Amino acid sequence: MGFLGWTLGSPPRSVPFRTRKTSLGIGTSNRVCFGSERIGRKGRRRGNPTTSERKRTRGRVVMSATNVSVKGAWKGKTRRQVSCKSRRRNVWGTRITSAALDKLVEAQKKLQHYLRKDTRNPNHEQIVAQLEEEIEQLQKQVEMHEGRDEEGLGSGKDQAEIYRELEAENELLRAKLKEKIEMAKEKGKEVSEDLVTSLEMLQIQAEKHALQKKIQDMLQKETAIPLGYKGGTYASALEEDQKYQELQGRLRDVVGKIRANVSKHQEKSMTFQASVESQGGFDRRDADIPDTPPQVQAEEATVEETKGSLFRRLMSSADEMLLSQESAHAFVRDLFRELDESEFLDGKEHELLVLLPEIPVAGEKCRAYFNRVQSNALRDRPQIVLEGGFNGWMWETMTLDLLPSSSARTEQADWWMCELSVPPEAYDLQFVFHDSNGVYENNDEQNFVFDVLHGLSPEGFQEKLEELELEQKLKEREEEERQAKLAMEAKQAERDAQDAQFAREEVLAKYQEALNIIADGKALMASHMWKIFPSKPIPGRKAKLYYNMGCSCLNHTPLKLHFGFNCWWEDGIKGIPLKDAATTRTSEAEMYVFPDGSTVNKGGDQLWLCAEVEVPVDALTFDFVVSDADGMFDNNSMSDYHILIQDEEVLQPYLAEAINQRTLEIRTARKKAEKEEEERQQQRKLRKERMKQQALSVFRKQQMHIYYTQPEVPVAGEKVTVYYNPNNTNLNGRADIFLRGGWNRWTHPNIIQPVKMRPCEDTGVCSLDHLQASLVVPSDAYVLDLVFSDKPDVGDHVTFDNRGGLDYHIPVEGSSKPEPPMHIVHVAVEMAPICKVGGLGDVVTSISRAVKDLGHRVEVVVPKYDVIDYSQVSHLREIEGYQWGNCYNHIYHGIVEGLDVYFIDPDNGFFRSGCIYGADWLPIPMTDSERFGFFSRSSLEFLLQSGRQPDIIHCHDWSTAPVAKVYWDNYHHFGLERPKIAFTIHNLNYGAGLISEAITYSQKATTVSPTYAREVSGNPAVAHGVHAGKFHGIRNGIDLDIWDPEGDPFLPIQFSPDNCIEGKAAAKKSLRERLNLAEVDCPLVGVVTRLTAQKGMHLIEHAIYTAISRGCQFVLLGSAFDVKVQQHWNEVASRLSHEHHHMVRLHFEYNEPLSHLVYAGSDMLLVPSIFEPCGLSQLIAMRYGTVPIVRKTGGLYDTVFDVDHDQERAKWEMREPNGFNFDGADPAGVDYALNRAVDRWYTDKEWWKELVGNDMQQDWSWNRPAIDYIELYHAAIHG
Repeated sequence: MGFLGWTLGSPPRSVPFRTRKTSLGIGTSNRVCFGSERIGRKGRRRGNPTTSERKRTRGRVVMSATNVSVKGAWKGKTRRQVSCKSRRRNVWGTRITSAALDKLVEAQKKLQHYLRKDTRNPNHEQIVAQLEEEIEQLQKQVEMHEGRDEEGLGSGKDQAEIYRELEAENELLRAKLKEKIEMAKEKGKEVSEDLVTSLEMLQIQAEKHALQKKIQDMLQKETAIPLGYKGGTYASALEEDQKYQELQGRLRDVVGKIRANVSKHQEKSMTFQASVESQGGFDRRDADIPDTPPQVQAEEATVEETKGSLFRRLMSSADEMLLSQESAHAFVRDLFRELDESEFLDGKEHELLVLLPEIPVAGEKCRAYFNRVQSNALRDRPQIVLEGGFNGWMWETMTLDLLPSSSARTEQADWWMCELSVPPEAYDLQFVFHDSNGVYENNDEQNFVFDVLHGLSPEGFQEKLEELELEQKLKEREEEERQAKLAMEAKQAERDAQDAQFAREEVLAKYQEALNIIADGKALMASHMWKIFPSKPIPGRKAKLYYNMGCSCLNHTPLKLHFGFNCWWEDGIKGIPLKDAATTRTSEAEMYVFPDGSTVNKGGDQLWLCAEVEVPVDALTFDFVVSDADGMFDNNSMSDYHILIQDEEVLQPYLAEAINQRTLEIRTARKKAEKEEEERQQQRKLRKERMKQQALSVFRKQQMHIYYTQPEVPVAGEKVTVYYNPNNTNLNGRADIFLRGGWNRWTHPNIIQPVKMRPCEDTGVCSLDHLQASLVVPSDAYVLDLVFSDKPDVGDHVTFDNRGGLDYHIPVEGSSKPEPPMHIVHVAVEMAPICKVGGLGDVVTSISRAVKDLGHRVEVVVPKYDVIDYSQVSHLREIEGYQWGNCYNHIYHGIVEGLDVYFIDPDNGFFRSGCIYGADWLPIPMTDSERFGFFSRSSLEFLLQSGRQPDIIHCHDWSTAPVAKVYWDNYHHFGLERPKIAFTIHNLNYGAGLISEAITYSQKATTVSPTYAREVSGNPAVAHGVHAGKFHGIRNGIDLDIWDPEGDPFLPIQFSPDNCIEGKAAAKKSLRERLNLAEVDCPLVGVVTRLTAQKGMHLIEHAIYTAISRGCQFVLLGSAFDVKVQQHWNEVASRLSHEHHHMVRLHFEYNEPLSHLVYAGSDMLLVPSIFEPCGLSQLIAMRYGTVPIVRKTGGLYDTVFDVDHDQERAKWEMREPNGFNFDGADPAGVDYALNRAVDRWYTDKEWWKELVGNDMQQDWSWNRPAIDYIELYHAAIHG
């Protein structure tokens, strides 16, 4: 079946559905299991199996052979990559403590793996037997080197150095034995048989060491050869292996000779030194010759026999020794010190698995012995791996290779073993076996599970996890604070630098044009038109300007001097009169006398006037023009007059000081503004918090007609009395009422058995209609859970009041145990502000933020469209994706509005179509249903592959409705078992079939207002949900951070209820200026909508003419998807622009900044929808002090209370009347509401101002809906 053939059906069988997440306390490790058989991954199950499931016998699990074969590759990571806490072990299971020994052990493992590779080899059993004997010899050498490591010797040795040491020791022993033999021969003594056999054994061992090293070198060159491969290096190694087997045979013969004469060797060893000394045949060098190997063998045989008896005694005392923690630790250590594997495994040939000790002890070693012969699955596999963990796989996961034990192999037993360390925190041990190629032994998919003694209890471990989580959070918080501090310091430094830069630019800008004039040589020198004294004015002093009217174009006095400095940087001082210059009279003529002593005869073209000015200290140029009484100007042919005062170099010290001073001014002003903004934000935060508390208080008070408690908020550890009024419930008229309940969302072990409620005892506290019952709140209770019934038992004959399936939940204060947060994942195709088309995007973002603010973990999954506004996404990065749906799915993570958002970008290009909706009309081979069907399934695959286990998956509308059914069909039983499904209908007009299916498969379903829920309850798509008690109406809210007139950057003046009249007036003025409307004293009616039939287009068009007839202005912001509809509205707009150009403006586009201005600048907002699931426009309007006029439908009816008709309804909802509404869908209805609103605006301005302030203070945020959604989520989880 092709890809598009199954996107909306079941996926093909080859698609992986199972993943295992192993918790490491903090980190995690994931693996994917492929295959058509949907078995547990290595039998791994979430949660801890019950005691009966574990089939324990004294802590030892006796398992039958189970063959569980998984076809297909283990697509995952290598053993070292899988678990960051896997413990590396050597051949004997003890922990490696030096790099040299680690390399030695790895070499031994590779060698043994090679010897086990070809099970068809006729010499296979012989090879294994020889290998076991070789391991026995190597153990002593390893232990010897481990002892050296403990003493700090050879901790840095490498592989070659170890071999050299072994060879050197062997050579030293051989040399001494040879010397001993030669000396005996020289003296004519009989050479001891022991010396000869010992020398022969050492020679064979030397050859073995050399051969072992050679084979190891070969194996290290090629480590990835498949099983059964006989070429290359492995073929050469096989030849060397034949030689190795021959050496093993010779060595076994020699050891046999030694063991045959154990008694004689032991006797000789006791008298050897005395007999040698009596013969006098050796010199003093004989004293340095070590005991002969036969003696060592004899002593070891005695030790082994003694150890066997000690081991038996220890095993017989196991039950007693394991009782206390102290004796258990000593017992396990003694057990391993005196271990006799043959004795331990004797009689267990028919068992599959045994542990040593049989009950693991926390903080000690433990060995797992696996009988390969008894396993159908792994009997002939060349490699066996133990993979496991502690405490339900939540602590210290491990992956260990098993190696053949030292016990002899028989037809019934082939024991392989590994050793592990049990952490002190363990309360159970779980593991499975596999061959690293997809074949598992997993105890019939139940895992091998063992209790652990003297570790933490499950509760204690949970507390430790919480402590670690808290410690990790504290570290993360400290790091966040440190990073925030560094970021703040960096930001402050950046702002300081910007201040300095702005100041420099501003100061230099003051002089730049003057500098340009100076540089261009346009600064003028004195001429016949003007003179200045001193000729180069001195900054900071006065200068006198002389102007010759006789040579100018000006004719009529008085003249005025207009002047400034630095190319008019500051406005010139206008209207300074020019006075007649001083003259002196001689016998010949009247002359002008200038300050420098020069003179000129008065008369003709010499008519001088003067004025005195103060020159600023920072002046570069003196700029002036002159005007006369007729308003004529002499401006130097439009170039003005510019006189050079001083050069830039002279001004530099002043410029530096001016820049510093201006920097300080800018910085001071900025910090003042920041402080004011911080105070505003703090006030807004406090106001929001008060609104949250008020919402909770209103929620409680709204329930008081049914129930309440005394005290109002119960306190943990104290008594509480519950008052219940059955008259306002479905239990009205019942003879008896019984209270029953629990604590902590029904998870507390204390259950409240049915309690018969008694009549109210204190009429000052409750009415006669109320019944009461008293309870004692447990100290660890954080919520009280209640339902009521008319009988104390259960059954069809009993009627319950359980709040429509949500139950009654009352928060408790002072609990010793906090309520754990929920994990909610929203799967949606829209999200504001990055990919929004309608209200769905706003709701997804807003409800996510509101629930997160209440302390829960919230994530959002959306498609990665190519039209996303990435400027609104921070910290965007690609993370690990997955192969699914015949393509690779790229996953990106980013932060949007403070929320963790995950973007799915499949390589099939489904979301690279240039649109969010509308693929059905594009020339591409895909539809919206296919695109979003794929996304719904891929979202679930993302949760599975990433190891997430949210409490709630919340899907929205038809576009992600497939999530519900696909989850239960293909994911719940295959790894993603924790979530419950919540589904919200935002608009039932689309995808009724998919919506009906989603309601069937969801635990709780909602729509976006109570009235809309009632309106659609009879619809076949939702009726079954109504009957099942899972369908609820929860109204939407608005995000107070997005729609906030106190911090709205799109408004000319930000305002609150305290200055709303001023703020709205400024917004109205700005809106009129932007849309070119007349500035007149009249109401302004606004509409922000999509132009569709649902939104009541015919009523909007009629309302425009009604508003005009009442002298109102009208503004519409919106557009139509339908081309014909848009064409009609274009004609309406054209007609209105001619007839009422300054009173009406229709703006056909969605413009976010303009929408804020319409909401704030309008006096009324019209929303005449034919049906409206909730509507956000009326809520936003009230937030900005704009009075709503709405039709009574859906969420519009739930949120707008008519000032003339809805006083009682508003009081029931604990609100004040806030607008105008109307029935019907005809022009008369909209006229009735609109005319009443206009009349009030014209006739009672004070009343209108009070209404505006009241609307602004009403809380239409997500505070209350978030409480309702949290109750709904809990009901879905615990229902």
